[in-house]
Amino acid sequence: MNIGIVTSYVIGGFMLISILAFNISLNTTGQETTISTINQEKRDNLVELISCDFNGLGYSDDVFNNEPIATSERNRIEFRTSPACVDNGDNTSGELVTLYADSTAFVSSTTNPNDFYLYREDKNGTTRFLVTYFKLKYYKRDVSSGNWEEQSDPAGSGTSQRGIKVRVEIMIESEEPIRISPQGDYIYHRTAWTREFLPNIMNHPWN
Repeated sequence: MNIGIVTSYVIGGFMLISILAFNISLNTTGQETTISTINQEKRDNLVELISCDFNGLGYSDDVFNNEPIATSERNRIEFRTSPACVDNGDNTSGELVTLYADSTAFVSSTTNPNDFYLYREDKNGTTRFLVTYFKLKYYKRDVSSGNWEEQSDPAGSGTSQRGIKVRVEIMIESEEPIRISPQGDYIYHRTAWTREFLPNIMNHPWN
């Protein structure tokens, strides 16, 4: 047996395996980059829309409107916002917007078991967005101390809603897995976003 020929075959085999492994790595990285970009675009589109809603929270031509929030729950909020945030918005008393989610509702259009829909309703209809986490938290400024205190339901408290801020937490995952862990679990690309909104309209010192 020619040792040189055998050695050449062995070396060639290792090189072929290395090239194949490198190509697989490139394909995987490219796929993850594509999924990451798609996920971030979904997040940005959702964030742009609801940021307008919350920044305009409390909009009204009535400066004495102390109850712009009709419903305030952990996974649901209904409030009046600027007409600029709603297509064909023309209500000078503010357009009504509702955001809500049901994390127990099954989504059949993706393979991600964590997916559920976040809904946004206004006078034009309902839009839905795939998310894997959605939480609302409410805070009210204590007049005497100036500290922010968490509120469970400011809309149902019966007190003025002036001096309110809302914290929004959202997480979005890819609809399909990007890889499988050594334990055999599916791994999904994840992007999260958190922001606290302190609407100027509801926090003027003279309100």
